[in-house]
Amino acid sequence: LENDDSEFRKSWFSTTLNPRFYFDLAATDWIEAPVASIIEGDVTGATFTVTSVIILNGGLFSDGTAQGFIEFTNPTGAPMIRENLRIKGTNTYVGRFVKWGDYRLTDQDEMGVSYISDLEDIWWESLKIQSIPGPNENLMNETPIPYMDYSKFMQSYDTGMLTPGRPIYVTETPDDGVRLAFYPPLDKPYSIQGFYIRDVTQLINDDDTPEELKQLYHPMIFWRAVMYYGQYEMQPAIQQEAQTRYTVYKKRLDREGDLP
Repeated sequence: LENDDSEFRKSWFSTTLNPRFYFDLAATDWIEAPVASIIEGDVTGATFTVTSVIILNGGLFSDGTAQGFIEFTNPTGAPMIRENLRIKGTNTYVGRFVKWGDYRLTDQDEMGVSYISDLEDIWWESLKIQSIPGPNENLMNETPIPYMDYSKFMQSYDTGMLTPGRPIYVTETPDDGVRLAFYPPLDKPYSIQGFYIRDVTQLINDDDTPEELKQLYHPMIFWRAVMYYGQYEMQPAIQQEAQTRYTVYKKRLDREGDLP
């Protein structure tokens, strides 16, 4: 808490983001979109090839309560908010377009194997984006992606009918936790990579280990605890002795945490 910029708190990550949008339902006879089916909007004719359906709220299609993400490839056009989507060439409806998707990288239900379990925050200045290598993506096209304040992002870019493409801005939404939103919304899978600030180990049981810290610095935790004990018992001698021993480790940790 005192210094979240310490070197030992940072780690590198790379993960894959799939294009997605939020959906909800307007009737109980709508079905879950089959994988590989092509769905289209009633009004705009925008189309998507479905790659997965992720239900976030525990709802069901059978009672019209399911809400979540539809992930896709090969988008054409731009749907309108609350536009009904059906399987192309049929009257079978699969959901309503709510808004373009965002990403909570710590959520395994949303991200699958691409989730980051110990992410507390992102070092935004280090964030880069790249197309996924493949037959049609054989050039190195990794570029920085600038961070934009969410209020400016909402007013300037997250309005109107947005056509998916390669993102040029990223923001953090005000939802609980670290949620990423992009402009424009993703048109295909992309890799993002950079550095992030790791969550700290919760020391609850007697045998819990502070995995982020080297063994050398483990006594810091002990002496810090003794400082608090001295405060609680109103024993300044104990508090001062613990402070002296704690400071030896803290000074070295601070020196090591400064990049040359």
